[in-house]
Amino acid sequence: MMNLIGSTSERSRSFNERVVLQLIRQYPEISRQEIASFTKLSAQTISVITASLIDKGFIISSGKVEGRRGQPQKKLVLNGAGAYGVGINIDRDFISVALINFGGEPIFQREERVSFPQEKHAKAIVCEFLSEAADFLGQNWDKVRGIGVSRPDYMEEWIEQLGINSKQRNVSVGLEYWSNDAFEVWLGHKFDLPVLRENDARAAAMCELFFSTPPLEHVFYLYISTAVGGCIVEKGECLEGASGAAGQFGLLYTKTGKYGERVLEALSLTSLQRYLVSNCNTTFDKLNMLKDTNLIHEWATNVVEDSRHAFTALLALINPSEIRVGGRIPTWMIEPFASALFTMLESEVVLNTPRVVPANYTNYSGASGAAVLPLYEMFAPQTSILTLEQ
Repeated sequence: MMNLIGSTSERSRSFNERVVLQLIRQYPEISRQEIASFTKLSAQTISVITASLIDKGFIISSGKVEGRRGQPQKKLVLNGAGAYGVGINIDRDFISVALINFGGEPIFQREERVSFPQEKHAKAIVCEFLSEAADFLGQNWDKVRGIGVSRPDYMEEWIEQLGINSKQRNVSVGLEYWSNDAFEVWLGHKFDLPVLRENDARAAAMCELFFSTPPLEHVFYLYISTAVGGCIVEKGECLEGASGAAGQFGLLYTKTGKYGERVLEALSLTSLQRYLVSNCNTTFDKLNMLKDTNLIHEWATNVVEDSRHAFTALLALINPSEIRVGGRIPTWMIEPFASALFTMLESEVVLNTPRVVPANYTNYSGASGAAVLPLYEMFAPQTSILTLEQ
């Protein structure tokens, strides 16, 4: 789990506040006494920290814990209106925006499909959506802590394999634009807010990590969208690797290449669309959740088998206790996909079989993950903020 053991260093007050906030986030209605027990900090220190967090509007004292010996302890909960994050997810075929509150509730969401967003069009869509979000929040817009942007790594690669016509007019210009941070620089100047950018799979995993109860440990997040990505969550933190590229599951190769040379194509929604057209004489948009789960299971059984070597490597190298499935794949499709994946993994008798479950945040997970980035940066108890050895 995240490092929820407090520090007694004067220079670590901010870290200790983050630890307390995260405990209240993960264990709603926790008492000060319980926080002190978790963190090993004194009751007086916890009292000072929680009083400060109440004054700042981040937490609320709500009722009393019942059924305990001694003096009743007051319950502490997050104030959902204490802070907000704005998220923008840009993929090869759509743009979405989400607003998430301090308690992890997505309170505003918008999406527009657009085939490989060009600069001017993307900016116009984002300006429209963020104007609506600002109107929605009203005076609380001042509590927005920043804007997060999530988009896939290698966005300009594999566009033909993923069903995007690279010969479209001005596509080459769009490719060049999204290969740098020009969009994020423009956002910061335009809206006068801090802007953070992250890979879409990692951002979605950070959203799960930040708001999960109980805390996540030993989890692999599988992000299914136009392409496929992943993120390794170990002991409450997303692993980055030497260059920030850890968890790039989609880059692994498949067995036969029948559904795509790499996993990023074979397990993608692009692969599903091709399968439906070629084998079922239908399309993704025509699927019905009440009668087409068998089609999803059929496709999933084929593609996860062709990705067996990649999944075997995943299990052998990181030994996850859980694979959490999210992204843009519709929520109703995750169960048949997860069932097919678990069945395949279970046949690898030498390795421990992890649970395969839907992510908590499925719809708009890329944008919700992006919205968490400024909140995570400002409030998560990341060990990297400590400057002294404990």
